[in-house]
Amino acid sequence: MRPLNLVVLSTALLAAALFAGLAGCGSEADGLVVEPASIDFGSVRHGEVRHATIRLTNRGSTDVSFQATPSCACFALGAGYRTLLGPGEHVDLQLRFDSARTDAGVMEKSLEIRTTEGGGSKVSVKLTADIVRVVDVVGTQIRLEQLPVEGSSEPARSAEFRPTQGYTLAVERIVPLEADAAFLTFTAKEPGPDGAILVEVARKADAQRRIGPFKAGAQVHFVLTAPDGQIAKFQETIQVLGTWIHAPSR
Repeated sequence: MRPLNLVVLSTALLAAALFAGLAGCGSEADGLVVEPASIDFGSVRHGEVRHATIRLTNRGSTDVSFQATPSCACFALGAGYRTLLGPGEHVDLQLRFDSARTDAGVMEKSLEIRTTEGGGSKVSVKLTADIVRVVDVVGTQIRLEQLPVEGSSEPARSAEFRPTQGYTLAVERIVPLEADAAFLTFTAKEPGPDGAILVEVARKADAQRRIGPFKAGAQVHFVLTAPDGQIAKFQETIQVLGTWIHAPSR
């Protein structure tokens, strides 16, 4: 697995990223005008929550009903809004964006507005963001080789979590793998001179049993402290690629 080279937000970008950028005029379906036509949240730190407002106005001469559906679980609409608008009426949809529920990188999603009159028509509001992280993660995929003979041991493997300059990182807790991987142990070393956290993974074998395959899913929870003193919690998953382990024949 290649190291993940992750983009880092500068302090200026972090401040600027507090606001969502709204772009475009409106789009219309069956007299229902949707404004804005697109929303660009700009640079968003992974785990940050943003909000935006989308206005729907009925500029037709008859009632219009609609349904609004985000294309990603990272977006949620506030409850209690009207879905039937008379001529000239409008409603504001409150959109919540939780960046923790999607991957880092450039994101392109949408909110689909579909009218229900007649055959119905739809318009999509384009939702974009550049989701960035302030921690570099190296080596989160660990392979445990087959245990050939009794008494053999698997060398420790490690995953490195390196905060960018100005940020401090500490391990809060480690959630172990599932029950059938109980022969794995996890330890967190002290931060090195560059502030990197090393999470070490070792295997202790029981040669009297047959176990495996190991399941992926060990989670390392961190506390990240920003230069302004703000603290954010996040987690990374260490993926363990397991093989069958056979007890030696007797």
